[in-house]
Amino acid sequence: METHALDRGFARAFIAELPEEAGFTADRVRTLRMLAELVGRARTTGELRDDFVLEDLILALMANEGIRAESPDRRVAAARRFAALMIQSFQTSPTRSPLPPAVRLPLSPT
Repeated sequence: METHALDRGFARAFIAELPEEAGFTADRVRTLRMLAELVGRARTTGELRDDFVLEDLILALMANEGIRAESPDRRVAAARRFAALMIQSFQTSPTRSPLPPAVRLPLSPT
């Protein structure tokens, strides 16, 4: 999430509907297939919620892109906390690890 917090291009590129001529279709299909396999393996372990779908991960990436903070360090810290919240929401375990520290964020878009 740190890289994504500093360079928001990943989520935009991942969810963008690029024309087939752009040459990324095969890479995108391969990436989605690999993510689906990872989700399947995690679900098999019993650690991932049964109702988790790949779109939940896409939703988390899109939401993470919206994090705004006054500095790159705060943006990274906020992204870490957000990632921890998302991971806990995807897990089946009722046991929760402590979250990273909260970060002071602006209350209005910058």
